[in-house]
Formats: sequence, structure tokens, C-alpha cells
Amino acid sequence: MEIWRDVVGYEGLYQISNLGRVKSVQRVIVIPSKVRSNQYRRLPEKILSPADNGRGYMYVHLHSNGVFKNCLVHRLVAESFIPNPNYGQEVDHINTIRNDNRVENLKWVSSSENNLNPITRSKNFKSQPKGKNHPSSKRVLTYNLKGFIYS
Repeated sequence: MEIWRDVVGYEGLYQISNLGRVKSVQRVIVIPSKVRSNQYRRLPEKILSPADNGRGYMYVHLHSNGVFKNCLVHRLVAESFIPNPNYGQEVDHINTIRNDNRVENLKWVSSSENNLNPITRSKNFKSQPKGKNHPSSKRVLTYNLKGFIYS
């Protein structure tokens, strides 16, 4: 059964479900006008379509009082449904599937706990080149008897 709760910080504007779906709440907005009296517009309830942020995490575009913000869906679910007694700073996907934002699949963890999770590290993280092998490093081009080489 899908349960809806207000998104923390966007009460009365957006709601999040325990399945990871986000919707805008039906409301009436005022459109100010200098020429004639203010106009009112009714915004219907609408399920938002999340987008992928390029790393597998889903986000939605929320706005309040003219301020727009991209919010990660798994973080919205955790803030609304999961108590955070130890004040964990990050949300971990238990089954390591980053777009599975159901409440049963999420838990609060510290940064070190999230980095030490062997399943997450082995499945989703590729080691980045370090030092002179990093693409942004300043490698020195030298010449020896065999030709030009990087050092």
C-alpha cells in the first residue's frame, strides 16, 4: 500500500510516497499583475517524473517561493519516512540498486559506513587513476633513445 507524506521543507507543495514516487499537491497560486487585478491559477496534482543524475541516482526538480532545487529522491524518502537517531549523514541503498528508492531499501549511515560497504564498493565504484596516471595530471614529456615518453 502506498503511503504519502509531505516532503520536508516543501510542506503543502510536494509529497513523497514510501515507494519513492514524488507528486506536486493540488493548489491555487496567485499571479500578480500591475495592469489588472491578481489572477488565480489552479495547479492540479501531478506525479513528477524523476531524472537520472548520471551516477544512477534519481532526482526531481522542486521549487518554493521562486527558488528551484534538484533533490535526490532517496534522500527525500529517508527524511520523510526513516528516523535518524544517530544523525547519519548519508542514505545507503541496501540492495545497491541506486534507482530503487523504496523505504525498505534505504537506511541512514555515516560517511565511513557508506564507504566501507563492500557490496557497494565492489559493485558500483571503479577505482580512479591516481597520481601521474590521472587524466588531469601534469605529466612531463621527455625524450630518450627510444623516443618520447611520459614520466
